[in-house]
Amino acid sequence: MVEVPEVALPRSGSGPLALSEARRAWNRSRIAPVSEIRCECTQPNCRDRVPAVAETHREADEFVVAPAHSDGVAVVRVADQFFVVERRTHTVPRSLGEAS
Repeated sequence: MVEVPEVALPRSGSGPLALSEARRAWNRSRIAPVSEIRCECTQPNCRDRVPAVAETHREADEFVVAPAHSDGVAVVRVADQFFVVERRTHTVPRSLGEAS
């Protein structure tokens, strides 16, 4: 398993979204083929990884996160080992079958 280095926290005054963007930039800067990428959640101490194939399932304004790290965000795609979430941070996803 590849050791995942700590991603530098953005300068003070930056919100959780900046941390997610910093992790996404690190994931995209990887040159060699990898089997896992860093979870792009907003938890400062997160060191979880998700399968690299998750990168192909998201749009430019979305993040890939470990399933347990999707609290408080709108989940737009679900897989066994990762979720793709929207950039917004205050939407709570509805359960399937829940009335609108």
